[in-house]
Formats: sequence, C-alpha cells, structure tokens
Amino acid sequence: MELCIRAPETTKVAIQGIHLAADECAFQMAKHRWNCSSLQGSTNPHGTQLFKKGYRESAFGHAIAAAGIAYSVAKACSQGKLLSCGCGFQYDDQVNYIPSKEADYAFDESNEAIFKKGSNSISSWKWSGCSHNMDYGMKFAKLFLDSREKSHDLPALTNLHNNKVGRVAVSANMEVRCKCHGLSGSCELRTCWRSPPEFRRVGLFLKNKFRKAIMIDQSELGNRPLSRVQKLNKQRRKRRDRQSEKRSNANIDLWYYERSPTYCESNKDFSIPGTTGRRCNKTATRGEMGSCSTLCCGRGYNTIRQVYTTRCNCQFIWCCQVTCRNCTVDEWITVCK
Repeated sequence: MELCIRAPETTKVAIQGIHLAADECAFQMAKHRWNCSSLQGSTNPHGTQLFKKGYRESAFGHAIAAAGIAYSVAKACSQGKLLSCGCGFQYDDQVNYIPSKEADYAFDESNEAIFKKGSNSISSWKWSGCSHNMDYGMKFAKLFLDSREKSHDLPALTNLHNNKVGRVAVSANMEVRCKCHGLSGSCELRTCWRSPPEFRRVGLFLKNKFRKAIMIDQSELGNRPLSRVQKLNKQRRKRRDRQSEKRSNANIDLWYYERSPTYCESNKDFSIPGTTGRRCNKTATRGEMGSCSTLCCGRGYNTIRQVYTTRCNCQFIWCCQVTCRNCTVDEWITVCK
C-alpha cells in the first residue's frame, strides 16, 4: 500500500503489466485444464487462494506476473510516461551484452540476425534512441511483489524465487533494435537501442520452465536461507538425474512444493472454473493437450452447433480505411460435459 501511495503512476503501469501477463498466461494455458483463470480480471491475483498455494500453476502465475510488471514499467520509462525514470543505460559497443549472472536465462537465439557475420556495416552503427529502462523495471517489480513476502518460510522463499525467474526472463533477453539512415535507404549508418523481446517469447520461455518445474521437498528444506535452499535443490537434482546433461541448474527453474489438483471440478474459493463447457478437440490423440480425453476428465463431451457472425474479407482502401464484410459461420464443436 505504501508503494502505491508513493508511486501511483508507476503502480498503474504495474497493474497494466499484470493484465498483460494475464492475457499471455491465458494464451499459453488455453489447452490446459487450468486456463489461468486466477489471473483473469484481477488487479491483485496474489490475493487469491491459488496464488497462496505451492502448486506448479501458482509458480507460473507468480513468474509471469513479475515478468509483465518488469516489462511494462521498463517500456513506460522509454516512452516518457513516467517522471520517475527515463531511458535505459547504453552498453557502449557491447551489442549482445548479457550480465553473467543472467546468462542462463537467455533464449537460445541471440541478436546475430541483426548483425550478421561478415556484414560490412557492423561497424557503422551507434547507440541512440531510447532503450527500455530494464533496471528500473526490475527494481520496481521486485518492490511491488517481493515486499509481500514478510517471512522466511518455504512458501515465501519459493515465491521470491519464482518472481526472480519471471523478472530475469525479460532482462536477460533484451534485444537490439536498429533504424537505418542514409540516402535512398542505403543504411550507411544505423542507430540502435535495447528493447525487451516480444512478450509472447517471454511467455513461451516461462511455459517451458513450467513444464520443467522442480518440486521442492519441504521436510528437507525447512526454513533455511535461500542460498542453502538452492544448494540442496541442486544436490538433489544431481542425485535424481545424473545421466541428464540437458537439465538446467535449479536456480533458473520454477519451484513448487505441492501437488496440483486435477482442476476438473469447479472450486470458487480457488478461482478454478473446472472444465465443464470447455471446448475440446475430439480428433486430437489421447493425452494430448486440448484433447477431449484430457480436458473432459473422463466425463465425455457433447457436440453442439454454433452459429455466429464474424468480420471477413477485409480490404485496405487508400487512404486510410479498412472495409470488411460480415460473414456467418455455422459449425459443429465439441465441449466437455
């Protein structure tokens, strides 16, 4: 509450970041039994019962909310919408600069597509424009969310860790964007600035972390300091999976400490709508996400006729108008019983 009073404009942007995260979460979880309903339509999803639990889905929700806040605040800084911050720091000639502590969070792709090897123009560029102020976005997201965790027990340590995974998923993947200058678009000189990746890429990255999330053993970890928690977790993973060299370090994975419910039945206390009425794919293979066998939890499905009107055959007319026709769609769909 104190932060909201001291920084009302930045808090407003942070709430917009939560809405951005909710939309992305819904997209990533569209074919899962839990479809991110706990984040939808709420300015304080962390107050819901589901976010107070230690489920795998709770971990994903914490991470993507933190990412959305950091992303939105950093973007607002670069657009001059906030008096409390400005453009981000420029990194001299380090095009693909990633802090060493964040290197493990980086996407597989780099910015090499922007500065292709062998290009004659790689030297004819300079930092300019207004880079997104990721440092400020990270700090505000940390203050906004981490300040909620007052204790040092397992739930608090888990939430703090998952918040960090979300924030760093954005900051470690800053991209270089450039604009060409020169006669007839010759691109003799380029001015470049740093910008976060498209938030869809952040969502995909965290969805992958969701799949690989690690269950923390409460009896083993107790109330030890976070550094000790990370060390114990790393040791346990080595014992469990010595033959897997592709598994990432536990410090960059999402953590959870409770088995998730099935999400099949409605539970209003936890903002779980259940799967009754959810559209499913009857032709998908058994066990596949979005299939009727998975979504409907063995209850079967109904086939219903759906008729609706949508815009179609849109055309751009110079200048500057878009005209569309209204088309009627008549289709049969399957929904869970």
